[in-house]
Amino acid sequence: MKKVLYFMSVLIGIIFLTAGIIYGLAITKYDLPKVEASDKLINDFKDAALKGGKVRATSEDINSSIKYLVGDGKEFGDIQVKGIYVDFKDDEIEIISHVNLKGRIVFLFMSGRVIIEDKNILVYPQKIKIGRLMIPTSVVLQYGERIKEKGFNISSRGVEIDISESPFKVKSFEIRDGVVTFEFNNKDVVLFDESKVIVENKGVIKSGKKTTVKVKRLDEEVENSLRKVSISLNKVYSSMKTNREKEIISIIQSTLNKVISNPDYSYQKEVASVKEKYRALPEDSRNRVKSALLSNLDLKDVLKLVSVFGM
Repeated sequence: MKKVLYFMSVLIGIIFLTAGIIYGLAITKYDLPKVEASDKLINDFKDAALKGGKVRATSEDINSSIKYLVGDGKEFGDIQVKGIYVDFKDDEIEIISHVNLKGRIVFLFMSGRVIIEDKNILVYPQKIKIGRLMIPTSVVLQYGERIKEKGFNISSRGVEIDISESPFKVKSFEIRDGVVTFEFNNKDVVLFDESKVIVENKGVIKSGKKTTVKVKRLDEEVENSLRKVSISLNKVYSSMKTNREKEIISIIQSTLNKVISNPDYSYQKEVASVKEKYRALPEDSRNRVKSALLSNLDLKDVLKLVSVFGM
């Protein structure tokens, strides 16, 4: 979801800054449909991904999750995404986004076809409007090619999202009769893939003699990813209200740092501790922990953490 928010916000910024939009057309009043925030679909998604099975979601389910994730707004530089509404119709999708750009309230409308190709979702925009102003899709896609992010590619074909970037094993994905269905193989979720561990020979001095030992480290991409999550947990920690909430975040952060230093570190004791402490929290505390994680981390990282640590 963050990649979709990212694309839409950058798209609006590019158009406004380079195309000289006529504000009378671009700025128009529109109210997004009312939606109740809910994390039910997110929890269903996590459970099915761990145990195997299918998750079916209607537009209502998806919009409730988006409302839960976006809350009062997500900021991307000068752009604040205030809300997003998605509607699926057969193999078509319509997205309406409410955006605050440098104090100006605008609405982005995008509709197009959704094509499933193996493990990729391809969204080809067929109509794009800012307010009442139509924007050529070819221009949008041409500018969008400048956006480079792993698992997210924009070309003349459209917007391509690689669902294999999810921490879970997606078996299949389809849209039919306005319902989106994910099917998962069961999979143990871990903090990192063992294949990403690099073994190196390192010279050390033992008993006055130089010898060679084998040492392990995470590859640079995995290490940077875990380190980024660890740093982001500082903001999560500061938003916690009780010592028990803070203790849970502290254990998770400490575990990540130990794994970064030593890929062989066994973190099962910490996993058991977090599970026990999290389940003992009152409901408002559990909601606060999850909400803080969602507000400060990528959804992919949140799903991984809550799955590994049993939250």
